[in-house]
Amino acid sequence: MEAHPVASMLYTGHSLGGALATYAAVDVPEVLGPFNEVYFYTFGSPRTGNQAFTDHVMTLQRNYYRVTHAADTVPHLPSTAQGFNHAGTEAWYPNAGLGQTYQLCFNKVGTPENAQCADTVLSTNLNDHMQYVGIDLAAGWCGGPSF
Repeated sequence: MEAHPVASMLYTGHSLGGALATYAAVDVPEVLGPFNEVYFYTFGSPRTGNQAFTDHVMTLQRNYYRVTHAADTVPHLPSTAQGFNHAGTEAWYPNAGLGQTYQLCFNKVGTPENAQCADTVLSTNLNDHMQYVGIDLAAGWCGGPSF
């Protein structure tokens, strides 16, 4: 920070990495102090905390976008019935594959997560978790087989 006092900060991750990015977005500013500009995007992240925690995240990080793809299973875990909640604005790509159409669902401090995007899906699909923004994450990035 001393060498680059006007640097921007980017928090991002897919799946568990998205959850860890969410925790970092809370922890890093408290440890290092604020940055000029913050970019915060997660992809296929699970729910990361209860209402009080997600309210805190949204208070600290006002420009948090979490991307969800079609019927991805992971953003539905853990369940809201267990007291978990998503923070941030959801950018949901409802069509499997390379569809570019998306819907935004805004969350507000003090209210449960907006259920009008991925939460409208009744049956989930693990394959949708491994394909984000046109990239096959299993074969293209991790070197393993697709699900």
